[in-house]
Amino acid sequence: DAHKYTMSSGKKILCKCPDCGQEKMVVINNLSSHGFSCNFCSDHISYPNKFIYSLLSQLNINFIPEQSFPWSKNKKYDIYIPDINCIIENHGAQHYIESGFGKLGGRTLDEEIQNDKLKKIRAYDFGIKNYVIIDCSESNMKYIKNSIMNKSKLPQLLNFSDSDVNWDLCNEYASKAIIK
Repeated sequence: DAHKYTMSSGKKILCKCPDCGQEKMVVINNLSSHGFSCNFCSDHISYPNKFIYSLLSQLNINFIPEQSFPWSKNKKYDIYIPDINCIIENHGAQHYIESGFGKLGGRTLDEEIQNDKLKKIRAYDFGIKNYVIIDCSESNMKYIKNSIMNKSKLPQLLNFSDSDVNWDLCNEYASKAIIK
C-alpha cells in the first residue's frame, strides 16, 4: 500500500503488529507522523483494559479492542465482543469523580458523564444487545475483580466463574509493559 498512497493520505489501511500479530485499521497520515501503536500489546493501554484483555483471552473469547462503528461518530468503545454483540466499557476514576482532566484540556466530570450516556444510548439505538460497564476507578486486581464478579453481568454473559480465571495472571499482564 505504500506505493498506492501518499504519506499524508487520509485513507485507512490494514496494519499488522510485528510483535503480536494483531491487526488494526490505521489512517496513513497518522501512521507516517506517529508510527504504529498496537492496541493489544503496546504500552498505551491502560491497566484496566489490559486486565480485561487478559481475562477475555483466558476465557478464549473473541474480542476487538478499541472498536469504533460507522454509527459511533468516531467514538471508540473499549471492547467489542461480536459473538454476543456486546460492548464493554472500563470506567476509570474520571467517570466517577472530578479528576482535573478539564483543566488540562480534557473533559470535566459532567462532560464525561454526558459522553458516557451518549455512547450507551447510541450503542443500544444501533443494535448492541449487551452493554457492560466495569467500574475500574481503582487500578488494582482486587477492585477490578470485585467489579467484574459482583457488580457486573459479565460472568453471566460469558458463562464463567471465579475459578475459571487466573486473576494473578490478569494482574501480571496488566502491570507490566508488554512491548517487545
